[in-house]
Amino acid sequence: MSKARMNVEDDRLSMLPDDLIYRILSHISIKYAIQTAALSSRWRFLWTSMPYLTISTLDAPDLSEFVNHVLSRRNDQIEVYSVNLSFHQQFSKELLKTILDYAFSHNVQKLTVACFLNGHIVFPLDLFRSRSLKYLRLSGSPAGPGNGNCIIFESTWELPALTTLRLDYILVDDKLHGISLFSKCAALKNLTINFFAVLESCNFTVCHSGLSNLTLENGWFTLNFVNVVAPQLKNLTLRSCYIEHMITAPNLVSLLFQSAHLLQFSTELRSLEKVDLRVYFADLWSGSRIAGLLQQLHNVKFLTLNLELVEPFSSYMESISLQPSPFSKLNSLKIYPVYVPSDDDAHMKITMSTKVLKYLLDGSPGATFKMISYEEVKEQQQKARAFENAVAAKNLIADLQEMLEKEKADIDAQTDRGKTPMECQEAAEQGKC
Repeated sequence: MSKARMNVEDDRLSMLPDDLIYRILSHISIKYAIQTAALSSRWRFLWTSMPYLTISTLDAPDLSEFVNHVLSRRNDQIEVYSVNLSFHQQFSKELLKTILDYAFSHNVQKLTVACFLNGHIVFPLDLFRSRSLKYLRLSGSPAGPGNGNCIIFESTWELPALTTLRLDYILVDDKLHGISLFSKCAALKNLTINFFAVLESCNFTVCHSGLSNLTLENGWFTLNFVNVVAPQLKNLTLRSCYIEHMITAPNLVSLLFQSAHLLQFSTELRSLEKVDLRVYFADLWSGSRIAGLLQQLHNVKFLTLNLELVEPFSSYMESISLQPSPFSKLNSLKIYPVYVPSDDDAHMKITMSTKVLKYLLDGSPGATFKMISYEEVKEQQQKARAFENAVAAKNLIADLQEMLEKEKADIDAQTDRGKTPMECQEAAEQGKC
């Protein structure tokens, strides 16, 4: 192969437009993006105009000095689209303020902050003052609130443009009651909270006038009650929150509920079309409670119930045998078991009370009905486990990569000890880094 041909092939990456190169570099730390300056004159200052910033405490022994170097060398005329921060070691409020002030002054739209630290982190939410930010994700440690590795929120933030918010492993100060936390996020439409608790209270409230989509998962065991007040809410997911729920959402269209405790609605659900109820320990529910819930869901068109919820309802049928079916608009009814018997009993067929089935379907004679077998559920569970194993493997690879990066950072720190950030940059440009 001729030298000229080799140069053309080797430089194909440089021939890509800047926007595509920026997108590629957005998936790596800014530390490694800076090192591309050594590739050629085309790349020497390319990183300074990147609209994406990915910064980790693994990037440098003195992160403050490194951040100041990066921000001072960056093209100040270019706006910042997204910032991804990852803290594996303790960090100062001043450092976070430096990064956020720069991002907000350059109209950042997307911000992700992950804290992999031991001990509670009191997040300085007073630093969050942005009129451009549209997406925000804050994550504590996967150890969870009960093990003291989570983010504590003590005040509100001012993010009037924010439309999507995700919070993982959080504690909310009792005085907020989960209400004023979002009060200054007027444009908020999508909210996801996973692993959450309140510092000194057993109650958690989400109240927002414009919220469209809400997901609450894994409410911590210290909670007893979740209250949702969202008049514009369309889609609600409540998963693994083993607590009482009171929902005020008159415009709700879709509901996915996977829990073990009582679900109540304070308003009529005139717009509700799709409901999937997976109630664990349903034998603890009385027939009257189940009947009351079904009555509240009377406008639903697509209804999925787990078999374990339907079975205790059978003994209550005599009490309501003269009452008409509440479902006059039903298009589809699906029943499936949550708990699958052992392999020896997997051949067993699911049986269901004809009186219950009549009660559910009589109001909509044209509705389709499907009973999911144990075999089908078992196959679905196997697929779910395979997916979970794949995710676990991916996370393990990411953890190993993180360990390798930390080892490399330690080696680089020893090699470059005594060099200033400017000297490290010059070394990168000369191909020595």
